[in-house]
Parts: sequence; C-alpha cells; structure tokens
Amino acid sequence: MYHASMISVDYCIYKKRLARIPKGQIVSSQGHVYVWTALSDGVHVQGGLEAEPTEGCTVGPFPKCFFRGQPDEDGIVDLYLERLPLDR
Repeated sequence: MYHASMISVDYCIYKKRLARIPKGQIVSSQGHVYVWTALSDGVHVQGGLEAEPTEGCTVGPFPKCFFRGQPDEDGIVDLYLERLPLDR
C-alpha cells in the first residue's frame, strides 16, 4: 500500500493572467511570448509583452509561458505562466 507522502508529484500548474499586447497583433498557434526591448514608441512599450517577434526589438520566445486565444479589440489576451511542481 502506498502512502500519499511516498508518491512523487511530477506535474506543473499554469497560472492564468490577463495581459495586454499591441492592438492588431495575432497570437501564433504555439502562443509564443516575446518582450519588447527597444525604446517605447506609439504602439510598443519597452518591457511590454508581444505576440510577434521583431528582429532586433524583441527577445524570446520564453519556454515557461504562452498566450492562449486571440486578443480582444483592446489587445487583452490570456497569458499562462508555468509554476513549479508542488513538491519542489
């Protein structure tokens, strides 16, 4: 017989957050997340999240988070962040 404390838990939980991306961006089927590193302009914010890579202006994609679904008219989209396994 196994006791609950003897069983190793090896799964992760994702935490859902709302995020804003620039209006008009389309989330890819993989939901990759990028961060804008260039100076802020009228559309992009330095340090802001992006759904589309721009050479020399973004870093990523980041393996522990992803977008799910398409943004609404204000650029609000679901962002999922991977959390550590419960037993670590």
